Amino acid sequence: MLYYREFGDRKNPTILFLPGAGMAQTFYCQYPYADRFHLVEVHLLGTGEEAAQRWTLRGNIQGVLEIIAEIGKEKVSIAGFSMGAQLAVALLCEAPEKFDRAIIISAWLIKPPKEVKKLCRLMKLTFFLENAAWFAKRQAKQMGMDARTTADFLRQGKNNRRDNYDAYSWDGVDIEKYSQFAQVKVPMLALVGEKENKEIMVESTLRLGRMNPNCISQVWPGHAHDIPYVRPEEFNRVFLEFMTGAPHQAK
Repeated sequence: MLYYREFGDRKNPTILFLPGAGMAQTFYCQYPYADRFHLVEVHLLGTGEEAAQRWTLRGNIQGVLEIIAEIGKEKVSIAGFSMGAQLAVALLCEAPEKFDRAIIISAWLIKPPKEVKKLCRLMKLTFFLENAAWFAKRQAKQMGMDARTTADFLRQGKNNRRDNYDAYSWDGVDIEKYSQFAQVKVPMLALVGEKENKEIMVESTLRLGRMNPNCISQVWPGHAHDIPYVRPEEFNRVFLEFMTGAPHQAK
């Protein structure tokens, strides 16, 4: 089973946080909502306490479903960012009955082989940042992480694997192989920053909205690949409205 941490009371509605690569604490700025939700920080293969493990899409799908079973909830909500957002799409397609709503942020779902190769090369060139303590400290400070969370983030980052960047890309989610997304009945909100790659990232998000009327797609101005934690008050307002079922207005 995947490692996970819980915040808040299990009696409250459960939200699973599926993080981006190399940062199990992606949704740290949303943890104050543990006073009204039961929040679960999932450490996906290759990330956090699972950083030394090899990423596999199938292993992560199975691991998340095992967590839901152990928690004992009939349905949970999910919020996924980047790598975790890809996984969220796969989970919604393969086990829609387990989820009551989902937020999908910056999911890379359009994967022409030439683009995958190019991105793999780029990520490997910048991999040294994943293990650099100075860079992790700067990220932690920007997000307002407390001392314990920062220490965990720094310790976990030392185990990040360079070879996982091929796995994230080649063993990820290609929307062309998930046509069943069009039949998912779960309320979904798909977000992407306007400064992200328009042909790949922005188009991935817009395609989700075109495929399924239950999915609202939005391109957020002023954002790059950073929506949950840069100017988090913007995301937190939408997060709270959506997760409580309040009417959601277009941004």
